[in-house]
Amino acid sequence: MDPMQHYRLCTVTYGMAPSPFLAVRVLKQLAIDYEAKYPLAARVLARDTYVDDIPTGCNSVGEHMKLKDQLILLIDEGNFKLRKWSSNSWSFLKSIPKEDCLHGHASIEDNVKILGIPWNPGRDELLVNTPMIATKQAFSKRALLSDLSKVFDPLGFVAPTTVLLKLIFQECWFSAISWDDPIPETLRRRWQAIVKELPLLSHCRISRYIAASSPHIELSGFADASTQAYGAVIYSRVLTTNGYRSRLVAAKT
Repeated sequence: MDPMQHYRLCTVTYGMAPSPFLAVRVLKQLAIDYEAKYPLAARVLARDTYVDDIPTGCNSVGEHMKLKDQLILLIDEGNFKLRKWSSNSWSFLKSIPKEDCLHGHASIEDNVKILGIPWNPGRDELLVNTPMIATKQAFSKRALLSDLSKVFDPLGFVAPTTVLLKLIFQECWFSAISWDDPIPETLRRRWQAIVKELPLLSHCRISRYIAASSPHIELSGFADASTQAYGAVIYSRVLTTNGYRSRLVAAKT
């Protein structure tokens, strides 16, 4: 097994609760009530549940299988059923009924979404979801803010690009125009030029796994600011048998 491999699973829960938020409370209570009986599953359920997703992972296929079995039994204690399983381990997916897998037993190369972020299990990479933004609409502050909010990037993978859009929006405020008035022509051309190239970001690939089996893991943070903007970024730095390896963790502008 590749020493840098980390087996990832993602499940979606569905049950008898009237809302996902109430379901989370029920799942948390299940983790407390059955911690002694299902210790692995209880820890994951308490730590990794987000709304109706359980994004978590293991360092070996054997641990992966054991966690899966405990999760199924623990969830069943509350009359819930785990569905839409996805993983970067083919042997793991084959151990689950086809109808309970997100893409059946077709492939692990099909992209899935983890809390809204595209993920390719086969390559174990996160992708950038760039929306198609119309360039012929009325250009106003309201329209610009609407376009900017369509770029869903909670981890800041494309922060160097979105900060350019934020700077244009900032200049609109300095122009003292109302929400629905046309923005200055110079700003409109700059906005259109960036939006036109946004689809190119879909080619970006970010490694999901940022740690390693080695205990030598560092988090390095950098920040800078100017009169126009500020930014911060965090990288993981891991000691491997081939030297140090760095991975992007998150960024903010």
